[in-house]
Amino acid sequence: MLRKEAKRILKQIQQDAKRRNTYYVILKEFWPYGGLTDPRRIAYDMGANEDIWSDIYKLEQRYRRFCHYIKEVKPQWQTVSTADFADNSVELIQENIFGEQRRIMVKAPSGDICF
Repeated sequence: MLRKEAKRILKQIQQDAKRRNTYYVILKEFWPYGGLTDPRRIAYDMGANEDIWSDIYKLEQRYRRFCHYIKEVKPQWQTVSTADFADNSVELIQENIFGEQRRIMVKAPSGDICF
């Protein structure tokens, strides 16, 4: 069972990142003596220890999996067509079940025409 304290601290770290207009990477190991903007330092200042940091890491990983599911899996993206360009780049044009389209570059521009 994850601690409520871990949820509170992770929420505070996310709010601090939003306030600073940046994002923080939650690393697995706990070393609270980093820079002032290090999320481990913020957590340490809020009373976190190694056990709570472990829960914070698990929560953050769960949140990443949830975001991946919502953005990539649930919309059921399917390739509609491909676009080949003169600079040798290739883009996939995909559509989801809601009718939205996106372009994904699968091969970057290369060759003589790029220069």
